[in-house]
Amino acid sequence: MHQVKRFSPLYHSRRARLTRLLIIGAYLIYLGVSSRRAEGQTAPSRLLGKVVAGSELPLADVEVTILSLSQTVLSDSAGRFDFGSVPAGDYVVRVRRIGFRGQQLAAHLEPARTTDVLIVMEVGAQVLPEIGVTARSLKPIEYAYTHKYDDFFRYRRVGLGSFKTRKDFESLNPLRVADIVRGISRVRVRDFMFENPEVWIYGCQRLGVFIDGSLQYPVTLTSGDRLDRIHPSHVEMVAVFRGPAEMPAEAAMFVHNDCAIMIWTR
Repeated sequence: MHQVKRFSPLYHSRRARLTRLLIIGAYLIYLGVSSRRAEGQTAPSRLLGKVVAGSELPLADVEVTILSLSQTVLSDSAGRFDFGSVPAGDYVVRVRRIGFRGQQLAAHLEPARTTDVLIVMEVGAQVLPEIGVTARSLKPIEYAYTHKYDDFFRYRRVGLGSFKTRKDFESLNPLRVADIVRGISRVRVRDFMFENPEVWIYGCQRLGVFIDGSLQYPVTLTSGDRLDRIHPSHVEMVAVFRGPAEMPAEAAMFVHNDCAIMIWTR
């Protein structure tokens, strides 16, 4: 005869209690994770840095202001400033001192992170745009230590052309510079097995390749050969101007080109 197993009420009670404990434990873990996540999203950030003239001389009494928060600090004798805790977000930071060119910089502050920057000021008149300034149109504060990329940010602010920074293409792990511009509208890339890829812009007759502001010669070389003079790991920014209507206003620099690919190195 088949023997029927019987379970005592005590067994059922223990099993139900264990199930309830497991559910409660899982719920508490969920609450803990959610709480830590919410806390991380709302945790304040910190903005601090140093202001120098040229590349070495610390500047004291520089007025550094987060405009939307109306918070202002002055740099000390070592050129250091510190806002302490600041809500995470995107801000416009104004930097000015009598006798130096003022700057307005875009700062993206992430939750629970410290942003430590170096700001280089140039001697000159105090000139600052005060109307219609947004963080999106300004030079990022991470690049305040150098003026090397100012043209890139100036061209991008005008809005003509296509622009990429290292953040835009680093995850692609490009093997050649041609891979960075691949996919931009009207840019064509043809790959060859044993040669550099050919790069051209649809509708463009004279394509200029510029690296750090210098036109690459001879222009009789293919654009792929001229671009391949540097490794993608050395590229910080790229701008592509696909026709005369997009070309920057510096006529002397671009007079012999209908379109251009511009590279700024690290």
